[in-house]
Amino acid sequence: MPSDESAPLLPLQPPHESEWKIRPSSWFLVDLMVLSCGISLTFVGLVGAQQILTTLFPVVGPIALGVTYSTFAIACLTAPAVIRSVGLKAAIAIQLFCITLWLATNLRPSIELAVPASLLIGFFAGSFWVAVPTYITIISGRYDQLWALEADLGESDISTSPDAIEVGKSVSILSTLVATLRLTTTDARVVLMIPLFCYVGTEQGFFFSLFGSRLVAPVFGDAMVGTISIGFGVTNMVASLLLGRLTDAYGWPGPLAAGLIAHAGSLCVLMAWKVFDVLVIENNAKGIAVLYAIAGAWGFGDAAFNSVISTMLGMFFPPDVPKSSTEAAFATMRLWSSLFTGICFFGLAPLRRSMSDAGSIAVELFVPLGMIVLASAGLVVLWLRRQTPVALDSTSSPATQMSPKSVGLFQGIFFGIFMSTFITGDALTGSILGPGKNPPQERINDLVYVFSSSAFGGFIIIALFLRSHTSGASGSIGRDVVSETRVN
Repeated sequence: MPSDESAPLLPLQPPHESEWKIRPSSWFLVDLMVLSCGISLTFVGLVGAQQILTTLFPVVGPIALGVTYSTFAIACLTAPAVIRSVGLKAAIAIQLFCITLWLATNLRPSIELAVPASLLIGFFAGSFWVAVPTYITIISGRYDQLWALEADLGESDISTSPDAIEVGKSVSILSTLVATLRLTTTDARVVLMIPLFCYVGTEQGFFFSLFGSRLVAPVFGDAMVGTISIGFGVTNMVASLLLGRLTDAYGWPGPLAAGLIAHAGSLCVLMAWKVFDVLVIENNAKGIAVLYAIAGAWGFGDAAFNSVISTMLGMFFPPDVPKSSTEAAFATMRLWSSLFTGICFFGLAPLRRSMSDAGSIAVELFVPLGMIVLASAGLVVLWLRRQTPVALDSTSSPATQMSPKSVGLFQGIFFGIFMSTFITGDALTGSILGPGKNPPQERINDLVYVFSSSAFGGFIIIALFLRSHTSGASGSIGRDVVSETRVN
């Protein structure tokens, strides 16, 4: 018998609380914690290595990251096919192993090593970032169902519908490509959110390529890049934990509006400093406080986008509704965001060569601000349409409005734990590299060894997590069927 793709660490039985030390539904929270910690441990290395590449290797770094995110964008089109071939959890484990290999190439950064390794992690990043939110959405729904039973809400029992969600069912790459592109052009909710998806990719590229290397480092030194970025990670982590639950309780408009306002305000402060010369930020306590505030505001906005957008897509496209395009929805989001992140890394190099420093920085600040205006307009229209049919075609069903009630809680917990990678990675980068513009290669290698060990440890945790969920005589990994469990 194939195992349930969303099964918890212990098999579920009809709930009799006297036989359990904790609620049966709590095992889905255990799953979430194990998944989040394993992924975070691996991404500590990835985040730190990105800081090293963009700060100390201005040629190799942007090219490597540009290749990664461009490949990521293309891979999102085929991500549903990869996931249905190997399974949700196997898709996650494969990417974590590829990240470990990629980190090893940073011992001697070069174009010859960086490009193939970046192509590898870019390709599997597509299926990874579709599999993670899809899996979290599934287990949040199972958590809600069991919680309702445990609380005796109505005359309920658990039954398995023949309309199963077959994550392991093989589909062609062409069919998933068509499904993803069709969703991008026919579903009004997705169409209206595309400007926001594009801005999310742009703001992430901005933080990694501009904030550290061109704003912080020239004034405060390379060692302060990681230290000030800790403000980004701390705020992002705390905000993710709060905003997901707030989205469950009060809806998405408030958290997303707050995130966009935080980013717009940060960009205006930076323009006052670098473009209009009405604000002076120097290497003193006041200057450090201002940049910490900007990094914190940027982290708050990034938390809103990550946790709230994932929650929105889980609500709009719940996986337990027949014909709901959950994987295609997450693939569409990652397609646009990674595409624009790749454009940032590839497009900034020629821009900076063709313009003065002041001119290129002005462009890099005005473009995100303009995209915030477009994203806000799309969200306003989406909010105004909330009482109208949600799709441009006639195939949408009112059932697509249903969603797990705890999807925001689960997405927020994941991104909250995940964002601890920025705190750890940035702290290690700043402490090991130390002061100076050109730290010795031996010190860089020490940092890469630490990051590689962390990444491999995370991969081992996820591999064991995957094995604990896999059963059956065939021993196949991840080729499981997710049964649709309903509360009747």
